[in-house]
Amino acid sequence: MDDKEAMKATKVSKKYRYQRDAEKAAKHPRTYSYQKTEISKKKKYSYEKDLERLAKKSYKKLGLGIALAVIFLIVGAVGGFFAMKYAFKNDTFYMLAYENGEVDITIGADEEYQLYHELGAKCISFGKNTSSEVEITYYYRADLSEDKVQVEEVDENKAGMYYAVYTTKSPRYKTVTLIRNIYVTGVEDNG
Repeated sequence: MDDKEAMKATKVSKKYRYQRDAEKAAKHPRTYSYQKTEISKKKKYSYEKDLERLAKKSYKKLGLGIALAVIFLIVGAVGGFFAMKYAFKNDTFYMLAYENGEVDITIGADEEYQLYHELGAKCISFGKNTSSEVEITYYYRADLSEDKVQVEEVDENKAGMYYAVYTTKSPRYKTVTLIRNIYVTGVEDNG
């Protein structure tokens, strides 16, 4: 029986190299020499050092990833801001002015205007003209000591202060309110 068959016959599942070398040296003393050597002292293996090294590497990679993400976020936000500015540069919501360039008006017998003419407001939202959707509400008060009361229209025969309040349902200018002051003066009380 040769060596391979002898090893199979013993049915040893796992043998270390020094054990196999010892067995061969015992069977064939002239060809193999086995000397038991002292196992050199090895440093204790520390998994903590490996974990520290892996953590440092992953922190470097993570730091780089976070830095790139922040840079892309900033560039995207700035780019989006300027794209919105450019795309909606014509968007506006303002009151139309009278011939004298004022948006407020004074009406009276001795004034430039004797009758009130509503000019309205212009609203362009997201590139679409939505001036027809602007709602106008009028308020009146005789003087500043009174509370304002909602009225249907401006009465040129009743002295006091009127306010034309412009609002729109456009999502861009939903929170914006424009107010035109209308002063009616020089009207005599017939009471």
